[in-house]
Amino acid sequence: METERHFSQLIEKKESTPKTYTIKFDSRSFGDKKIDSLVVKYWKQFGDPWLPGAVSEWWEKICLDNKLDPTSENLRELELHLIEIARNAFEEVGNGEIKLIFEPHKITAVVTDQGPGFESPPNELMWSMHGLDLVKKYADEFSIETNGIRYSKESSDSDLIESGEADIKTGSKITFIKNFE
Repeated sequence: METERHFSQLIEKKESTPKTYTIKFDSRSFGDKKIDSLVVKYWKQFGDPWLPGAVSEWWEKICLDNKLDPTSENLRELELHLIEIARNAFEEVGNGEIKLIFEPHKITAVVTDQGPGFESPPNELMWSMHGLDLVKKYADEFSIETNGIRYSKESSDSDLIESGEADIKTGSKITFIKNFE
């Protein structure tokens, strides 16, 4: 696809050392940006657009820092999946952390929280209800670590399978990688 080729060419020009960006969020702040508690209270009742907006603003700055166009189709799609995972952490737990790693030809997103974690073994219906099935299908590599177990997908259309032990005993850690080669 022409867009993917163009993206790969942009990534190739970047330095070979990965750039990492991390931000924590909760109902009071997104990184250093304070969130109005009345806005959070209102949007918790009627939806939570403050978090998608905050993630989008942060994403745009990071893309521009890497000399990438955040409005390109590939990067916009990755942003939407990132928002979905962050929103799940916020809705289910109330806080989380997003880590993005920009490397040549790929972007890795890791979202962690300190909530109750996911049920084990993973229930595909539950993933679907949280929108994670779409993220899993989109990602070239996808894993969830929860309750001391790591679950990964083997191929692009596969269900998650237990793939080993995880360091995460409390909460969850979702990692997805998108390759642009």
